[in-house]
Amino acid sequence: MKKLLTISAFVAALVGLYSCETYKVGEPDMSAVAAIDGKYVAFGAVGGENVTVFGVQITNTTDDEADRAWMTISDMDTHGYNWQRLFSVRFEIKVAPTNNTFSASGVNAEEPRTAWNPYIEGLYGSYGSYYTAGYQWGAEAHTVTVNGRVIPDGANTASGYKADKIEFTYTIDDVTYTVDGIKKTGWAEDTQEYMDFCDENLW
Repeated sequence: MKKLLTISAFVAALVGLYSCETYKVGEPDMSAVAAIDGKYVAFGAVGGENVTVFGVQITNTTDDEADRAWMTISDMDTHGYNWQRLFSVRFEIKVAPTNNTFSASGVNAEEPRTAWNPYIEGLYGSYGSYYTAGYQWGAEAHTVTVNGRVIPDGANTASGYKADKIEFTYTIDDVTYTVDGIKKTGWAEDTQEYMDFCDENLW
């Protein structure tokens, strides 16, 4: 019995030794446009006055190119329609990785089936994409021009931290907006002013 206990103790120690072995973990995979990709909430101004709020999402292409990306812009102004069905457009942008600028000139934009809705995500704490106005009432073709940049840590937030700042001009169907906002941080207070604007002016 004593011999059996000795063997059991030896096996347990051996297992413990191997269980303590450490493994090198590689760096997490980053997209080729990681410096600018992500979700942003921004005011859209016309003539110097804020008229709407945009949810902006930048994602890498299928080939993960460093000089191209997809941009989706969702207008939080529902014009009296269902606030859960935002007007959204998706199009390809050119990216300059050296200075985090992006542009697109007179490109065709599609209305996607789903898009990020920052109001629903902020209100209910849910994540993911939601059906768009194009899906609900029929998609149309649009022409879009954008020109702007992302400034790392360029914005001070209500939570006291820094966030990436996004700024660009956005022309769609002959209407030009000056867009200015911040990257989503996960702190509700950082986007509260945008959500308040929606409540007070857009719904």
